[in-house]
Amino acid sequence: STPEAARLSADFQSNRGRLPWPVGQGNIVRGYGRRSVEGVTIDEPDVAIRTADNAAVKTVFEGDVVQALGGIVVIKHGEYFSFYSNLGSVSVRKGQKVTRGQQIGTAGRDEDLGYSVVNFGLQQGQREFDPSTWLAR
Repeated sequence: STPEAARLSADFQSNRGRLPWPVGQGNIVRGYGRRSVEGVTIDEPDVAIRTADNAAVKTVFEGDVVQALGGIVVIKHGEYFSFYSNLGSVSVRKGQKVTRGQQIGTAGRDEDLGYSVVNFGLQQGQREFDPSTWLAR
């Protein structure tokens, strides 16, 4: 870990409970963690946030884009990673540096649900976190 990565990790950690939402307006319609659907247990690694069609999706913290492909963007924040999926469009590329609040794409519509949803997750190494506890209330 470089000194810059260690600083970024510490800054990210210190913002727990104060990160901006990845969309300007939205509400969580599916939580993080284990749930049962028709007798099948599912572990959800992220939360699903309902938002407006084509809503801007923004990064929650500065970092480096490590994946931007097929409606999925992954951003590295030192030792932490933020994941954004179900994007209708992606406006960043792998290797790009991004700032907190920078638009990285737009929300994608879930035709089965009939509205737009952005999936948002957080991870440190292999350890996943409930992202709702990191977002500002």
